[in-house]
Amino acid sequence: MRPDGLVRITLKKAYADGTIAVDMDPLSLLCRLATSVPPPRRHTIRYSGVLVLACPKCHGRMRLLAMVEDPANVARYLAAVGEATEVPPPLPGARPPVLEEPRAPPAGAR
Repeated sequence: MRPDGLVRITLKKAYADGTIAVDMDPLSLLCRLATSVPPPRRHTIRYSGVLVLACPKCHGRMRLLAMVEDPANVARYLAAVGEATEVPPPLPGARPPVLEEPRAPPAGAR
């Protein structure tokens, strides 16, 4: 912290205008940091499938064209490519494992 109460953030690379550091008050810094924290119980990376960098036909670089996030659109796409759109029912007799309570050692055992 600087004597004037500001926090200086040094940049890894200078901006195009030559800026190499940013000074801000502590509350502004905390507000900026808080926006980078993901919500509880959310993954920070959300994608599925296999990301391939080279086209198998022309060997050119591939790029992302779209992200399908709406559940209705995901179901429509899965149906179009012949994949299941519903979660399969659980197998008969299969249930999640139950954790056992720790047992006390037998009397007289250390």
